[in-house]
Amino acid sequence: MKKNTYYKWLAVLLCIMIVWPQVFKSGITTVDAAATGTVTATSLNIRSGPATTYERVQVNGNYTSLKKGDKVTIVSEKSGWYKISFTVNGKKTEGYVMADYIKKASVTPTPTAKPTVKPTATPTVTKKPTSSSTISQDDFKEPGTVNATSLNVRKTPATTGTRLGALKNKQKVTVLNEVFVGGQKWYRISFTLNKKAQTGYVLSDYIKLTISSYIMGYVNSTTSMKVQTVAGSKSAYVKTKAGKVISLPNKRAVKITQEVTDNKGVKWLGVSFTISGVKYNGYLPANKVLIKKVVVTPTPTKAPTQAVTPSLTPSITPTASPAPTASITPTASPAPTATPQVTPTVTPAGYVREVNQNTEATIQYASKINVYSEVVNNSTILIDTSYNPILLSMDEKVIVSKTIRNNLDAWYYVTFKKGANTISGYVQTQYVVFGTGGFEDTTAVFPIASVTPNPTGSVTPSPTTVGTMNDGQFEAYLTNQGFPESYKPYLRNLHKQYPAWIFEAYQTGLDWNTVIAKQNVLGKNLISNGKSVEWKSLDTGAYSWTTDSFIPFDGSTWVTASKEALEYYIDPRNFLTEKSIFQFEMLTYKGQYQNGTGVESILYNTPLYNKSFTYKEDTGKSTTISYSQSFVDAAVYSGVSPYHLATRVKQEVVTGTSTLSSSVSGTVAGLEGLYNFYNIGAYHSTAAGGAIANALKYARNGTTSAELNTLYRIPWDNPYDSIVGGAYIIGSNYIKRGQDTIYLQKFNVTPVSTHTHQYMANIEAPNAEGAKTYAAYTGMTNVPIVFSIPVYSNMPAVSAPIPVKKYNPNNWLKTLTIDGYSLTPTFDLSKEQFYSLIVENAVSSINVRATAVSTKATVAGVGTIPLQVGNNAVTLTVTAENGDVRQYQINVVREN
Repeated sequence: MKKNTYYKWLAVLLCIMIVWPQVFKSGITTVDAAATGTVTATSLNIRSGPATTYERVQVNGNYTSLKKGDKVTIVSEKSGWYKISFTVNGKKTEGYVMADYIKKASVTPTPTAKPTVKPTATPTVTKKPTSSSTISQDDFKEPGTVNATSLNVRKTPATTGTRLGALKNKQKVTVLNEVFVGGQKWYRISFTLNKKAQTGYVLSDYIKLTISSYIMGYVNSTTSMKVQTVAGSKSAYVKTKAGKVISLPNKRAVKITQEVTDNKGVKWLGVSFTISGVKYNGYLPANKVLIKKVVVTPTPTKAPTQAVTPSLTPSITPTASPAPTASITPTASPAPTATPQVTPTVTPAGYVREVNQNTEATIQYASKINVYSEVVNNSTILIDTSYNPILLSMDEKVIVSKTIRNNLDAWYYVTFKKGANTISGYVQTQYVVFGTGGFEDTTAVFPIASVTPNPTGSVTPSPTTVGTMNDGQFEAYLTNQGFPESYKPYLRNLHKQYPAWIFEAYQTGLDWNTVIAKQNVLGKNLISNGKSVEWKSLDTGAYSWTTDSFIPFDGSTWVTASKEALEYYIDPRNFLTEKSIFQFEMLTYKGQYQNGTGVESILYNTPLYNKSFTYKEDTGKSTTISYSQSFVDAAVYSGVSPYHLATRVKQEVVTGTSTLSSSVSGTVAGLEGLYNFYNIGAYHSTAAGGAIANALKYARNGTTSAELNTLYRIPWDNPYDSIVGGAYIIGSNYIKRGQDTIYLQKFNVTPVSTHTHQYMANIEAPNAEGAKTYAAYTGMTNVPIVFSIPVYSNMPAVSAPIPVKKYNPNNWLKTLTIDGYSLTPTFDLSKEQFYSLIVENAVSSINVRATAVSTKATVAGVGTIPLQVGNNAVTLTVTAENGDVRQYQINVVREN
C-alpha cells in the first residue's frame, strides 16, 4: 500500500515538473530562433537581467557593450527587454538589452508551426520589486539632461507604452515626477519636441539630473539602507565616529548632492545627512532614493487693511535659492519611526512633545520651511523687508521654548539667528527634531514682523515693522541703509505720509559723473521732439544746423536728450514724491494686494478698460477673458507685478482714449493675426512702421531657441499669449537679472550689462509709468510696498535741477544773394562767412537779400546798400532766438 502511494506521489511530481516551466513563462515571449536584430544605439549596455537594476554582463572579466550596427540573436522578450545571444572575441554570450534599441529583422515563419502550450489562467510570476511596485508623488520640477544618443519618450511608464517621440543626447528636460514599475524607476518629464511642450515617461537611467547645490530626497526601501563610502556595492560602509555602520531607515530625509554611474553601469546618488549634529556623506543606489517635493501650504489670510504681514505662497526649488515669486506647498513626510540613536530624538508620528523651557533642536525632513507670525486666526508667513518669506533650512539650529496648539494643529514657538538678528516665530512640529548640533545662518535678514506667545499658549502677534518705527528708529534705519543726507528729507516726508512703505538703498557702487558720461551717448537716451530746446541735445549728430531740426532716432519724433535732461532724470532725489517714487517700486508679483481691480484703475480711460476679448486655446477651445484678468494671469506666470505689466502696455501701445497701436491690431499687412502688447523686439527704425514691423516679426518668430519660444508662448497669434508670454520675457530678461524696478530697466546701473540692456529709450518713461502705477494703488497705500532707490558715489550736494529754459540757438543764414551778381565763393551755409564782389564804377548801390535757417532768428543788414569807390564792407547780422549772434561779411569793391 505504501509502495503504491509512493508511486502516485512520484507521478504527481513528474507532472508538476512538466507543467511548472509553462506556468512561470507568463509574461515571457519566446522568439523564433531565427529572429535577429541590429543595435541602433551608439553604445548599448548588456544586463544580466531584464531591468537596469541588474549588473552589466562581463566577458573575460571585462564589462561588455554593443555598438551601433552590431547583429544579435533574439532569444526571448519580456517587459520591453530582449534576451539576446551574441559573440564577443569568439565567445558566445547571453544577456538582456532594452528592446527600444534593437531593430528586429523580419522573420518568415516556417511551414511547420512550433506547438505551444495553451496557457491557463495562472497568475504571472514576476520578480518582487525591492520597493512598492508603483510609487508616485506631486511634481517637483528638477532640471536634467538626456545622456543617451536617442531616448524614446513614452505616454505611460512602460517600454510597451505609446511612443511620443525621441530626444537627442544632451537635450534639456524637466523631471516632474518618478514612478516605480516592475522594479524600474521611470521619470515623468516635460520637454520640448517640434516646438511643442509635452510630457511623457523615460527610464531614469538615461536622464542625468542637474544638481547645482542639492535636491531633497528620502530613502525608499523596505529595509534600512547602509550607506557606501564610494559609488559601488563593494565599497566600505559609512560609519559613525564610534565605528558603528550607519543604516538609514525608510523615509529618512537626505540631501541628494550628485549623481554618478559605477563601472558596472549602475547609477548611484551622492547623499548627505546629519546624525546627532554630525554631517555625513555617502552613496545610495539611485533606485533606493526618491526625490521629495518640499512644500508648505499656508492657510489663506484675510486681505490686509493695515501694514500687516500678508500671507505669501512662495515656491522653493531645492537646488537653488528660492525665487521671490515661487510657490511653497510642502507636504510633510510622515514622521519617521524613532531610531535607536540617543540623539536626535525623533518625535513619533501623532505625538507632539510639550515644551515649556528653552530646548535646542534642528530642522529636518524638508530642505526649507516657512516661519509663521500668526497661526490662530489664519496662517501668516513671516517676511523680511524685501518682502521675501523668512525660511529655515534643513539642519538649521532653533531654540524651542513653547508648544502652541490650535484645534488639531500643533506648533513650536522657536527662536533662531539670521546674521546678527534674533528672530522668533512658529513652525510646524513635524519638521523639528530635538537634539544638539545644527548650524546658524550668517546671512543678514531684517524681519518685518516677529511674534511673542501669550501666557495662555495662543498666539498674539506683536509686529515690529518699519511702519511702526519712531523717528529715531527711522533715522537709524536710513543711516543703516546708507542713504546720503540729501535723500533723507524726501524720505522723511514720505514716511510720515505712508508709514508702511519700505525704502531700501540700492548701492550701485558707480561714480555719478561716470554714469552720466556712459549714458550721454548719441541716440542712447531719447525724448519727444515736442519738448523745448533745453531738453534736447545740440551735439553733433543730434541736431542739424542747416535745417534747424533735431535728428530722430526712433520714428519721426524721438530725438537725443540733452545732458542736463539726463542728469535730471537719472538723479533719484528728483522723484522721491508719492507718485514719482513708484519708478523705484520692486516689480515682483505680490498677490496679497495686487489684483484685477488695481489693473482696471491703470487701464481706465483706455480702450482696454473693462474690456474682454475671445481667443482660441491650443486645444481649439474658445475662451473669453478680460484684459485685467489677463494681466493677473501674466503676473502669476511670470512673477512680475500686474500693475507694472499693465502700465508698460499702456505706455507702449495705448495711443488715445479709444485707439491702440497697430502692433496689437492683428491687421498689419503681411503680419496679420500677430500681436505684441509690450513692443518687445520693436527696435529703433526711422522707416514708416519699421519698429512695429520688427515687433510683429518677433511675435511670429521669437528667438532661435525652441525651448525659450515655448516658455514665451511664441507665436503671439492672440492677445492672451502676447500679454502672458511677453510678461515672462520681461520677468526673465530684466527683473530676474537684477533690473527689478522701472528705473533700472531704463537706466541699467546693475552689475550685469551695465549701461546696456535697457528696455526703453524714452528717458521720461520711468516717471510716467511710475505715476500710472501709483494710480493703481488708490486706497491701498497703507500696504508695505518696497522701493529700491539707487545711490551713487560723488553725487552733487543737491539734486540735479530741471534744465534751465533755453531758446532756439540757430543763427545761420539759409540763403544770401545780391541782385544781378554772384558772390565769390559761391554761398554755402555750412562753410563760409566771408565773401567778395567787384562791381563797375557806374554801380552806386547793390540790393542784398538773405533768409535765416530758423524762422525764430532775425537778419539785419539786408536791402539797398550804397557803395563808395573802393572797398565797401557789408555786414549781415543774424540773431538767434536765444540772442546768439553770427555775422556774415561781403567785401564789395567799386572800381575807380
